[in-house]
Amino acid sequence: MKKTTCGINASFIYIYLSISIILIFLIPDISKADIDVSMPDIKSLPGEVFILPISISDATGQGINLIELEVGFDPELVYPEKSPETDTAIVRDDTITSDWMIAAGLGEDYFLINMLNLSPLEGSGHLVKVRFRVRDTVKFGDMGLFNFIKASFKANLTEVPAHTSNGSVTIVYNTPGLLIKALSPVDLVVTDPEGKQINKSSTEIPAATYVELDMNNDGEEDDIVIIPSAIMGNYNINVIPSSEAQDDDTYTIQVLYGNKSKFLAQDQKVADIPVEPYIFFFPIIKLKAGWNYFSTPVYLNPSNVEDALGTIIDKVISIWSYNFFTGIWSSYHTDDRLIPNRINTIDPGKSYCIQMREDGMLVLDAGQYYNEVSNLNTGWNLVSYNSSLIQPVEQVLAVLAEGNVNVFGFDNKTGKWKIYPPFNHDILYFMKPGNSYWIYKRD
Repeated sequence: MKKTTCGINASFIYIYLSISIILIFLIPDISKADIDVSMPDIKSLPGEVFILPISISDATGQGINLIELEVGFDPELVYPEKSPETDTAIVRDDTITSDWMIAAGLGEDYFLINMLNLSPLEGSGHLVKVRFRVRDTVKFGDMGLFNFIKASFKANLTEVPAHTSNGSVTIVYNTPGLLIKALSPVDLVVTDPEGKQINKSSTEIPAATYVELDMNNDGEEDDIVIIPSAIMGNYNINVIPSSEAQDDDTYTIQVLYGNKSKFLAQDQKVADIPVEPYIFFFPIIKLKAGWNYFSTPVYLNPSNVEDALGTIIDKVISIWSYNFFTGIWSSYHTDDRLIPNRINTIDPGKSYCIQMREDGMLVLDAGQYYNEVSNLNTGWNLVSYNSSLIQPVEQVLAVLAEGNVNVFGFDNKTGKWKIYPPFNHDILYFMKPGNSYWIYKRD
């Protein structure tokens, strides 16, 4: 197994031996008592960064001036990640060894940390902390251990006995939906694009759950709303102070979706909770194998086909778009056929018919809303629905069209058509963000 020592070498040991020899003559022998060294059990999310602390009981009077740690981890679940500010995965803030010499190394499934100091260790607390990131591919309920392979504490070349307690990381969420996380001390009320709500005591949103867990290991329960079957559109997130919250307490609101995350609020004071809800546009369209219709109510950045459809491009067979003013179809193909691609970008205000090899989740890199109203031609029109809200068909048609029209909506999930006004088919009641519609307009 390959090991990177990053400075754990003969020079480090030479320095320690030199210091130890000097201290043997300067410091009297000290009776040694056992110490406790531990790592916590951590709950985390796919793609999330967390800090793993290694803690020690009171070491005062032990004379410890060399620490050697080797810790194993599950590389299929997590990996050490360097901080962009410090260019290292080692975190030394709020530790009792912040002024010690340190050398670190990394293997495929373990890390090494050696620390050395002239003055002996005093007090209890965090020895060192390591920054980790959870892989995006993990599943709900996955668990991995942090286990001490070695925990050596020396005082003037004499080993100080240590009892070790291993830690763990448990994955608490990974579904193709939406997770909203509030770090204490606040509660949440979430309203989906259909106007349905979930709060701490009840839910109207199908399959949605409200969970309370200590996510950041601060001893306080945090609030998590999980919506596995989230739909495209605006989610309104109202923040309510919990009963024990003080004005100077702070809260953080984070949303996670499609292996991405976004902070809506970070370390905000409870006294500054806004009256209006936080608004998050859920930008995921679920597509089935075969034919689907879709559109985007927001500008994409980048908008070229390969990047805009980056999360599903390897599952796409072809994309089609219809210009109802010219009556001409344009297409894009992922195979090597001789027909040139005429669709270069995915644009708001346009509708697309997409053929998929297999199921996929299209995660849009959403920008500003596209608020223009589509103009209808007499005859057939393939139009996008340019809104972040789900609305009744009648309400949309009051703005979109005058006169006698029929609206045809394709349900990507069931593969069936819904029609308004109804006749011998399923009824189309609502128009939804991310969908496309055929509208036939008569003179």
